[in-house]
Amino acid sequence: MLVKMLKALDGYKVDDVVDLEDVDGQKYIDDGNAELSDAEEVDAEEMLKTLLSAKVEDAVAKSIKALAKDEAGRTSIIEVGIDKSALDPRGGYKHVAEFLTDIYRAGKNPHMAPPTKLLDWQKSVKTAGHMAEGDDSQGGFLVPTQFIADLKMNKLIDNGIPGMCTTIPMATNSVSIPYVAETTHATSVYGGVIVYRTGEAAQKTASKPTLGLCTLTLHKLTAFTYITDELIEDSAISLSPILGNMFPEALNFVLEDDLLNGTGAGMGLGVIPAPATITVARAGAGAIARADVLNMYRRMYPRSLGNAVWFANQDTMGQFMVLNQAVGTAGGQMTWLPPNGDAAAPYGTILGRPVYFIELAQTLGTAGDLIFADMSQMFLGKKPNASIQFESSIHLRFDYDEVAFRSELRYDSQPWWAAPLTPRYATETLSPFVILGDAAATTTTSGQ
Repeated sequence: MLVKMLKALDGYKVDDVVDLEDVDGQKYIDDGNAELSDAEEVDAEEMLKTLLSAKVEDAVAKSIKALAKDEAGRTSIIEVGIDKSALDPRGGYKHVAEFLTDIYRAGKNPHMAPPTKLLDWQKSVKTAGHMAEGDDSQGGFLVPTQFIADLKMNKLIDNGIPGMCTTIPMATNSVSIPYVAETTHATSVYGGVIVYRTGEAAQKTASKPTLGLCTLTLHKLTAFTYITDELIEDSAISLSPILGNMFPEALNFVLEDDLLNGTGAGMGLGVIPAPATITVARAGAGAIARADVLNMYRRMYPRSLGNAVWFANQDTMGQFMVLNQAVGTAGGQMTWLPPNGDAAAPYGTILGRPVYFIELAQTLGTAGDLIFADMSQMFLGKKPNASIQFESSIHLRFDYDEVAFRSELRYDSQPWWAAPLTPRYATETLSPFVILGDAAATTTTSGQ
């Protein structure tokens, strides 16, 4: 019971609020030395002042040392099972106010042992050889970190590459999309249509287009975990919405990686390995030159220039900052225009087209460290109106007191261009997908 001292007695001062056993407290009241107090709530400012005082530190330290001395003299016993409260890093406290109240009581009652719950908490967090405010020598009791209801984590994606693709709704596991298969305009268009100059009364010559099928077959990405009921109940952070953001973003991160780097084996086919992708030879090892950028730009299919964007690894940025076209002896023109100044794009522009510096492009000096692509020429197949799914179940591990959380995405990606295109009056091929090769590259992926 809580009593307020009316007289200075037994080490207590007048107006001290003391937490005593009911029998002892009642004796003080019957003798006229104290009165009943119901002051359960303590001013937070007063708590903190008391917490920081040397008096509290001394009192708590002495109490803990006395308790340790008593424990050392006792006979060990065999314990069956584990006391789960000893594993709770919050020591059974439900909120900060309850924790601070026990701190206050420990400091206001120097002749009494600290509350049992406070001692239990201290035992659970004390680690030998580590700095912690768990005893006098290390600064007093530390507020449990579980009361900090916030979780900091990196945002994985901000490029929106899937949104640049042509989305194909898939009601079934597989869908085939017909397309006109053409690789050259040198003698025909649309893969075989030839236009003849036919004279009067002359017989017409037949020709026909060539068609192909681009087949999308759904692959599945998943993320899965179990969380104990205790963690869900005791955590100051609401775990379900955290995972509801984390898992779908992780899946989308892998999806974006596949759209650029996917091999097509058990996953979508991406830009870099695609058969239609043109690989431009690099001028020098481990670097990006203005000539490399110009060579890539001119290999872009002309009708794709309005949609094409650059993807570059972050470690290539320094290369673009020094690229310029010299004009006379005292002037020049930058190849890369920085953002929020000369260019409005988020990461600036290269030759007038937006650039995205991302970790999903290859590292500097490796084929694919710089990509120039029209992603609208990439098919992205998904279930109709289906976003990344996030679900939980209490049934799967019900007898283990665990909740299962899962997230999944079914998708496929395929470029609908099967090969680069040879223009009518040139030998260099064109494509909506162009990458910079490594220093050893001397030819394009699919011809000149």
